[in-house]
Amino acid sequence: MSVSVDQAHRADGRIIVSITAEQVQNVLDAAIAKSKELGETVTIVVVDSAGEISGVGRMDGAGPLHF
Repeated sequence: MSVSVDQAHRADGRIIVSITAEQVQNVLDAAIAKSKELGETVTIVVVDSAGEISGVGRMDGAGPLHF
């Protein structure tokens, strides 16, 4: 799966890559579909290049998630 991303250059030269809400949902949907195919229940966390949480998905029956 390919995700198109937006890039922003920080003053320190690092590139921060962020994704849209639609792209986050596409990633979550794909991960849940694959998990169902494998017979697993999972919690998925999508982060941007800075490690900031962009989205979370938790399937019914998945264990607790602690941040």
